[in-house]
Amino acid sequence: PAQPDMVREGGQLLPKVVVVQRLGAWLASAAGLTILSGIGMYWRYSAMTSGALGASRQGMALGAGGGAAIVAAVLWFGVGKRAMQRIGALGAQLAGAAGPPDPAIGAEMTRLQRRANLAGGAAATLLVIATLAMAVARYL
Repeated sequence: PAQPDMVREGGQLLPKVVVVQRLGAWLASAAGLTILSGIGMYWRYSAMTSGALGASRQGMALGAGGGAAIVAAVLWFGVGKRAMQRIGALGAQLAGAAGPPDPAIGAEMTRLQRRANLAGGAAATLLVIATLAMAVARYL
């Protein structure tokens, strides 16, 4: 829905999607519901097997995958998202300032961007591990 406005507004798609349509809130909700449903399913399956699931290779793979997904969510929403929010605030501060940009703010934005990239890369790697662990669990 935001794409038709992008042409008229000169390429302002990202702010519209992130701020106006609250993409971050939707992604956080989806991640939270996915993790909670996974915990619920693991708990129920474990109860059905009287706790034997955790000792099986399938259960260990599912548990490792779920753990990797939880760590990825905590890493991104705890570190990466906060860094991106701070970058946005600094960008707004720069846009509203008169005169040349402050080099300290530029250096801070660069530092925060590196931090967000590192958190995003680590979270993506953990999500790949989680996906692979859960995909092969049934064959173990």
